[in-house]
Amino acid sequence: IPKEAVVINIHLIGASLELFGRELCIRPAERAVRKFKTVHLGELY
Repeated sequence: IPKEAVVINIHLIGASLELFGRELCIRPAERAVRKFKTVHLGELY
């Protein structure tokens, strides 16, 4: 169960993902319609 203080980092070849628990604590129905901020990080190595 995601908590507000949890940060999940996923590192892949050529990409890195960061998920925040506070964004996942919302009910699934609310997540489906909520607009999340996108941040362009440029080239990831």
